[in-house]
Amino acid sequence: MSSEWTDLETPATAPEEAPASPPAADAPAQLPPPTEAGAEQAATFLRLAAWLALLFAGYGFQRGLCAVGLPYDCEAQDAAEVYASLTGLAFSGGALGWLAGVYRPARFAWLTAPRRAYLWLVYAATLPAYSALSNVPALMGSLNSSGVALSSGMIAVLALVGAALLAAVAFHVWLALQEGSSSSGSSSASPWWRKRSRLVASADQPPPVDAAPTLSMQAAQPASPSETKAAAAGRCCCAWSCMAGWPAIRAGGSSTDASGRCAKPSRQARLRWRSLGLYLLPRLGVLLYFAAWFAALAGSGSFELHLHHYALGWAVASLAAFNHPVSGLLLALGTAVFVQGAGAYGLDPFFKPSARAPGGCLPVSSNATGQMTCAFWGASQFDLRFCSDTAFIPW
Repeated sequence: MSSEWTDLETPATAPEEAPASPPAADAPAQLPPPTEAGAEQAATFLRLAAWLALLFAGYGFQRGLCAVGLPYDCEAQDAAEVYASLTGLAFSGGALGWLAGVYRPARFAWLTAPRRAYLWLVYAATLPAYSALSNVPALMGSLNSSGVALSSGMIAVLALVGAALLAAVAFHVWLALQEGSSSSGSSSASPWWRKRSRLVASADQPPPVDAAPTLSMQAAQPASPSETKAAAAGRCCCAWSCMAGWPAIRAGGSSTDASGRCAKPSRQARLRWRSLGLYLLPRLGVLLYFAAWFAALAGSGSFELHLHHYALGWAVASLAAFNHPVSGLLLALGTAVFVQGAGAYGLDPFFKPSARAPGGCLPVSSNATGQMTCAFWGASQFDLRFCSDTAFIPW
């Protein structure tokens, strides 16, 4: 009893821990567990790799179509040309994937949802359809600066396509203003037929019903664990309008601050223009870079511009940065035209020396018999150089 009473009276002291002995010199190093940021970075690379695999699969499909004459003027490519085409497809396609936002979790999940399989069916069907249209004589033509005449059918098609592209650009500008999508294309844009006063937390889920009206609502489906803390900055219904969180748009349509709070009309206007700038600036920057070179080189008279349709498809697809059916279809169609051009003709350069440029080769065609008699003279001794664009010259 006395010993037990003493134990109750005297508080027990914790035993002192012995200092940890240093690890042996040959012991394996303990690596820290993978962090969440590292896992997300690996997932980003995998999403981009899946996008490039889609482009490469389309390239291979188009090469198979070339074997059956779609299109009729499909160019043969040796191993070196295939390497050049795939390399250019990887770099330019990777830039397109960045502008389209396919590497972001919410954007990639939206594009790969089973309910949107029709997007990639359209992508696959566009390759043979575009190749078949290229075989129609009335639609044959080329966009270059050498003044090649276009048929009336080709002019009508170009007018329709141009009008559709202008409408698509205007619609995407409207989406950028209304939904506040950034250049990553990560916002969940609501369909155009829905009223702005209707809350839409996700493009894949119906709007949740709250027990009582509140000034803010939590996002229904954050894109990743790291974005859960920002998911509360969703959409708010104000006395003025129902708007999305505008500033600092992140993946999944959420922002880094409490942007779900109601903003005054003046602040709403500033945030809308800021959102439009985030959407337009990277795309206009790329397009203006090429436009400046096109104008300078083609205007010099020393080079001829050939505007390949693969470049037009790339430019059109770069606009599709919204989780909206129209934007998704634009991405599928533009990407298919881009891949079709690379697979059928390769990523040919935009410029070649002009026939009117000083120096270079003088293009002269022989008669039907393949014979030509030429006479050359000069005020002093000179040298001649013969070259052929189609075959070796038989000496």
